[in-house]
Amino acid sequence: MGALRSMTSFLGYSEPEEETYEDGYEAADAGFAVQEHEQDFVDEGYEDFAAPAAPEPAAAPDLRRIVTVHPSTYNEARIIGESFRDGVPVIINLTGMSESDARRMVDFSAGLVFGLHGAIERVTPRVFLLTPASVEIDGGEVAEAKKEVEEHLSAMKEDADEAAKKKLQAALERLKGSAKWSGEEYAEIEEIARAKTQEERKKKYEAFKAKHKERAKERVRKQAEEKRRRKDFEEEAWANERFFREQARLFLASLPISESCNPEFFRRKEKQHARAAAKAAAQRKWDKARAERENQAHAAACAYEATKNQEEMQKLTADVQKKLGARTVRIQATERYWLHHLAYLLGLKKSDVEKPEGALDLAELFDSYKDNLDLDAAAPTEILELLAREETSYKSMTLGQLRQTVNMLRALYTIGRDKNRVLSFAGKDFADVAQEILSSKTRLAPEGVKQHPVSPDTGGVGYSDWLAKAPGIGEQMALLAQKGMLNLMKPEVMIRLLGEEAHSYIYGTIERAQMKETKLLGESQDELLRIFSVYTKEERMTWKDRTIKAGSEKLTKENVLCLALNWGSEINRKRILDGIGQKLDVEAVLKEHVTEKDWKVVQEVWDFIDTFWKETAAVEEKLNGSRLGKVPAAPFSIHTADGAEIKLRGGYYPLKYNAEKSTQAKEHAAEEEAKRGAAGAKVLGAHRGHTKRRSEGEVKEPVLLEFDVLNGHVYDAAHNIAFRIAARDVHRILRQKDFKQYVASTYGLGFWNRLDQWALDVWAVAADGSDLAATALSRTMAAFRCNSTMAIMGYRLWPVIENATNIGPMMDKLGAIEAHAAVADYYGNKKSMDALLEKSLFMMNRINNMERDLRQDTHIFAPTYAPIEFLRDNAYWALAQTDLMLSKPLWCRAYKNAFAKALAAVNRENAENRRTYQEAQEEVERLRAEVYDLRKELFGLEEESKERRYMNPEQLKGSPYAGMSEREIEDEKNRRKEEIKEKERAFYEAGHRLERAAALPIREGAELIEEAEMRSVQAADGAVRDVIGSGQTKDLSALQRSRNEAVKMFTSFYSYFNTQFNALLESHFKGKYSEEGASRVDVWMPLARSLIYRIVLVSILGAMGKFALGLEGDDDRARYRTVKDPKTGEKKKVEVPKVERFLRVLGKNLLSTTTGTMPFFRDFAGMVASKVFDGTTYGRNFELGSVVTRGLKQAQATMELIEKKGEQDLAREEKAAEERRKMQKMTPRRRRQYEDDKKYKKPKKEIGYIDVMKSGAQTISTLTAARTGVTNTLADGIFTVLQYMTDSMEKDPYYDRSMENVLRSVLFDKKLRAKEMPEKPKKPKNHKDKRRRRGTR
Repeated sequence: MGALRSMTSFLGYSEPEEETYEDGYEAADAGFAVQEHEQDFVDEGYEDFAAPAAPEPAAAPDLRRIVTVHPSTYNEARIIGESFRDGVPVIINLTGMSESDARRMVDFSAGLVFGLHGAIERVTPRVFLLTPASVEIDGGEVAEAKKEVEEHLSAMKEDADEAAKKKLQAALERLKGSAKWSGEEYAEIEEIARAKTQEERKKKYEAFKAKHKERAKERVRKQAEEKRRRKDFEEEAWANERFFREQARLFLASLPISESCNPEFFRRKEKQHARAAAKAAAQRKWDKARAERENQAHAAACAYEATKNQEEMQKLTADVQKKLGARTVRIQATERYWLHHLAYLLGLKKSDVEKPEGALDLAELFDSYKDNLDLDAAAPTEILELLAREETSYKSMTLGQLRQTVNMLRALYTIGRDKNRVLSFAGKDFADVAQEILSSKTRLAPEGVKQHPVSPDTGGVGYSDWLAKAPGIGEQMALLAQKGMLNLMKPEVMIRLLGEEAHSYIYGTIERAQMKETKLLGESQDELLRIFSVYTKEERMTWKDRTIKAGSEKLTKENVLCLALNWGSEINRKRILDGIGQKLDVEAVLKEHVTEKDWKVVQEVWDFIDTFWKETAAVEEKLNGSRLGKVPAAPFSIHTADGAEIKLRGGYYPLKYNAEKSTQAKEHAAEEEAKRGAAGAKVLGAHRGHTKRRSEGEVKEPVLLEFDVLNGHVYDAAHNIAFRIAARDVHRILRQKDFKQYVASTYGLGFWNRLDQWALDVWAVAADGSDLAATALSRTMAAFRCNSTMAIMGYRLWPVIENATNIGPMMDKLGAIEAHAAVADYYGNKKSMDALLEKSLFMMNRINNMERDLRQDTHIFAPTYAPIEFLRDNAYWALAQTDLMLSKPLWCRAYKNAFAKALAAVNRENAENRRTYQEAQEEVERLRAEVYDLRKELFGLEEESKERRYMNPEQLKGSPYAGMSEREIEDEKNRRKEEIKEKERAFYEAGHRLERAAALPIREGAELIEEAEMRSVQAADGAVRDVIGSGQTKDLSALQRSRNEAVKMFTSFYSYFNTQFNALLESHFKGKYSEEGASRVDVWMPLARSLIYRIVLVSILGAMGKFALGLEGDDDRARYRTVKDPKTGEKKKVEVPKVERFLRVLGKNLLSTTTGTMPFFRDFAGMVASKVFDGTTYGRNFELGSVVTRGLKQAQATMELIEKKGEQDLAREEKAAEERRKMQKMTPRRRRQYEDDKKYKKPKKEIGYIDVMKSGAQTISTLTAARTGVTNTLADGIFTVLQYMTDSMEKDPYYDRSMENVLRSVLFDKKLRAKEMPEKPKKPKNHKDKRRRRGTR
């Protein structure tokens, strides 16, 4: 490859040392036009490269054509290769390719000419000519003439006759006439004809041929250069035209429609300026001519923009006229009035309409839209004030004002039409849905609430009658317990109590929105990863370093890239320049520090953000008819930091002001925070800035230049697309009058309030359940919580093992036999089962929805060192895997069980929908016929009334109304009119029922299967939520969704236990409110089963695991106890039986599992257990306040250890000196006895430097685990090994030296066990001494 490498180096495309093609020209399909520079590619001193010893071609190629290729991707190399192989010269224009693809194409071309013995030459910096062997670049006639001359020269001999010379002369004449030769070329052909000898002729012809080839190449080069210059000229002209059009757009924006939409006026102006310019030029008044030319260009641009304005104005007014003429569309009376009245005020309708009684004012109407989540904008007061003026017409407005007005009319029309429609379910009204829920046969029916005008209401779900009977504070205790229970209830369980229909319409709607959001966010993260993958991790790690000096400012690479991202639209540029342009030369910063690669990324980000726009606009239009105005992109050219000049299309980027440097941004942030915490529908307006029109006024506030803006926008856009309509529908269902009244009176107002707040929370609260804290204390507590949670749970082995106990809840859900069959089925068919699992986004993203506080970071904008990323990313990996160990089999079995039922349900709904449509259609036909008959009868009566006076007796006798007097006929006519009026009203209502029935879905074929699969996926996801839990916002109880950090610290890792609590609670309510009556034993069997499987069995399995692994019941305090011998009174140490020790472990585990279902109680129980037993085996529970206070307590413990070590060191020296003095006074025998006794005494545990370091490491890891990934388990493991190694080197070690002791301590965060000391042997009794003592007595 040496020759090829030399060739590509010669051609100006030398390969870099490493094969990284990052700093390249932009791809044409990404919209980058690249302007080339001659100085980038020196074109002097190069010769054509041709491989030596090229063989003669077998046949002459077709020289009548040259192929010109403008490749945009490397895949088009095939066209070049095939053409060149056929002997056709190829011109390659690489201006549309990126640098990396261009290098590859040149490499390919070099290899091509090398292999086929051709030649390659660079014509311009990015245009190359590939010439096959022995091919010249000539036209058809020239090629044929040269071929003829060559044939005659080859055939002629030195002694050729006159005939041969004449033929050669004729061929040379044809060559002269084959092209328009220059004088020099013509003379060279004449020299060939005048040559005396054959050798001289051939020599001169070869010289002519070589020169002609060079001239042909030079012509190609000039043509390519001319084409490039023409392109540059056209681009410059286009840029000037764009400038004039932008000026014209701004100029016309301030004019009334009568002027801004009148292109003929500006065309006349254009002609006037053209004549004036020509006259000035004729008089050689060049300054005036130039000024008139500019005026002409401005008038032409205004005419062009006015034509566009006229077309838009016509579309807007036609849209309004279409809505005014919609006779078959049912619109609410208030909206219909305002639609027609405003159209009248605009001059789009000739007559006004009467305001119906009770109609709201427009401002009140828009406020009601906000309350119902239909719209988040207030009434357009500016437009209303404009319309209030006398003789106001739409023609006196600006086009922008007309757009706003028409959007307001669209909102009135769409909301008025869909006010009672459930948009998530075609063909359904809110009243229909509420009625279906209230008539459900699967809902529970509590006894109801006793409502009191002043004192608190009693009764409802969660109210305990027996607790209320307690004397004194019984009722208050019952109310308090009810509130606590409602705060712990999962929304899904609460909705299930209302029946299957409520679960489908309310929770199912939110669940489908969550699926859509998960998909959008997953795709968005993948796309952002792809876009920013052109940067190495090392590059991205330096993005927050302030290394870029710009005047007096020190910027980060992140700041510079965000500056570039704000350069894609005129509004953003203006905001940047207004905010920081006075102190910072923004354009200079962009030119000096943004490379070509950076701009490519910037353009891709703009294109990526633009992908959200279509769906966002569609959601708003479907919801309220408003058509969002899109911020227009502003194309521009710019010089890059690496010397190129590129063109970009521009694009939209979200604007956010720096709250730390901007009073306006601070006020806006406070407003957003207030919205998020507000009651009712005001929450909907939060985080929807991307859907609001930007002000074009002057705002001199610093823009926030951080990637958090991009991340926030992606989440807000995806959340808006997925949840906007779903949140509105669920909110309206819950607030439907009949539904609210029933739930409040039967289940309790507190029950309804929590459901209503949940509906707002799933819209307003971020998906991860976190939010920006309002105070420094809350932010600090949040940081402690995040770090402590990972420090405690990350890499901890026991929770991983404990997940095996999930088989208990799984058995409760499926049944014992089916649960084990599901596990066997899954692992026996794992490959097919895993393919089935891909249908569920919930399961594919399980690690991010197991718990509220568990989330994985993609590290796009804040990467760190690979070891730290590895530690952070994998802290919960094992926990997730053991969760999936049983949740996957559970999901697959639940999906299979649900599919047949779901398919049958969809078919049943299809049949019901067909029947509903048929009945509605028959009713319409029946009423139409009845109206027709009544009208026919009325017509007969009217004719009778008119003709009766002219009838003779015979004619009157033959009339069907002969027996009726004129008075009776008039009365009959009035009765018929009333009947017609009633029938027409009924016909109108039937028509709307038919319209709704026609919208009901009839799913067939693939759509039928897809819907059945979707419902089966929802059922399977629900099974996993019911068994193990979910950390998604929609699945959190009110307590878990609290934004108070003091509350959050008590609900960390609570989702599993909350799930078990709710399973027990649901079984309890089903028994208590059973139709068979609570006195029957069988209605309580589900509760007993749940208790056995979810509490007792889980506790037994957990206790068995802890006991078998020696985690509990194996320390000295548990294994031994001191007893007093009743005979001798001597205290001795005896071993506790294993059964007794296991029962103690089981008791502790049962207490832990039971109290774990209730926050605060579980924390208190954990605190007690940690004090009573050896440390804490953290599983799913924590000790009191451990999440927040652990770091502080560990720091305090470290300081206490340091203090104790100092005291211990001093005491050790005094004790050693005392011991030496004591031993000096001992006799040799006594000293030996003393040394012997020491062997059986347990050495005292002394605090060493390793202990202090271990405690300090725990403190640091607790405070930094979320950032570093180093958890308590890792820190403890390292220092436990060091403790063991250090202790082993001691003469008298303290710890047990067994490997099992080390592994137990490292893997499960337990203390190293002290070694067991051998019992001192008793001295044998001396009988002689006993007799001697007796004798003495």
